[in-house]
Amino acid sequence: MVEKEKWCLVIRSVPFQQMDKIIPALTREFPGHRLAVLTHPHGVQMASSYAEVDEVIPYSQPGSFDREYIPEAVKARVWDVVIVPVANVSGSGFYNVLRFGAAIAALSRFLINLPGELKPFTPGGLIWGGSVNGMRALLAAVGAAILWLPWWLVFSLASVLIPQKSGGCESSEGG
Repeated sequence: MVEKEKWCLVIRSVPFQQMDKIIPALTREFPGHRLAVLTHPHGVQMASSYAEVDEVIPYSQPGSFDREYIPEAVKARVWDVVIVPVANVSGSGFYNVLRFGAAIAALSRFLINLPGELKPFTPGGLIWGGSVNGMRALLAAVGAAILWLPWWLVFSLASVLIPQKSGGCESSEGG
């Protein structure tokens, strides 16, 4: 019986200097997996230069990765692993790429951060994380409004109760 080839798809969302570190780490982490890189057209030649990369898939849409425009070459398979590289420790600021990766049929999904740590993510986890962040933002806005209200009342009342000096220059006669 012939064993099915295992494939790892890397969605290139970071500079190639970081990919230089990521590609060897992925080949060590996922031995026996073939490696495909999804990149914008300007990165195809550079991605092809890695000996470890078996396939380069161009992402022809301009701008950032959008889950509405997954290339047919990506949609046509169920990937064993999808990797989303991020250029920081937490992955913050890469939500669109993580959502894009979550929309691809895969057995497992990971983000790999700047230090090279692999962290699994799921579509449900992204939804939960987005909801938690939204609730934190709402609580921060409500808290700011509550803290601002007494100051607004004090200054509003002060402007009504404290007599204002009439402005303007007093002209002096003479001299």
